[in-house]
Amino acid sequence: ENWKKVWTNLIPGEYRITEIELGSNSQWWTVPTMPIIVNVLPDTTAETAARGVIVNDFKWFGFTPGYWKNHPEEWNRTPYVPTQLVRNVFNVSNLLTGGKLDLNKDGNDDTLMDALNYKGGNDLKGKAQILLRAAVAAILNESALDDYYPPYDSVGELIDVINAALASGNKGQINSLAAALDYWNNGIHEFP
Repeated sequence: ENWKKVWTNLIPGEYRITEIELGSNSQWWTVPTMPIIVNVLPDTTAETAARGVIVNDFKWFGFTPGYWKNHPEEWNRTPYVPTQLVRNVFNVSNLLTGGKLDLNKDGNDDTLMDALNYKGGNDLKGKAQILLRAAVAAILNESALDDYYPPYDSVGELIDVINAALASGNKGQINSLAAALDYWNNGIHEFP
């Protein structure tokens, strides 16, 4: 069942909304699966007078590829390691040459850390680099932040979406997903 909760007469400020258990009878009041941080402004229009508040900002947690590249010590919050091969996490079979993924052209199989350093480009492999750079940050965010990182319900679901985009061979689809992940990777840069 969907529940709607409206608060009135809140003073301006920042509020964190999370799922909480109410009472001793274990009844739950359900909100989205992740904590939501909202900024509240005083009510200023007749249209919003009945609600009492205006929500003007939605915030989430997420770290950029640059953060994960420069803070490998934080990877211990996840099941991943910087030296793990990209091809062992994502299905990149259409990008392999001689059985290995070497998009950075250093002669070695690319690691997750290598993917965070990809430069990107306009051809299919360049677009795949852009997606994989964002994708590595996204799986680290989903692993470390769980419900605080909102776009997917699990790392498995996220990897499935990334694999589908890579398998499509469609530069537009790959680019769109990379842009979406980049958006989500630019959340609040702190651990909740």
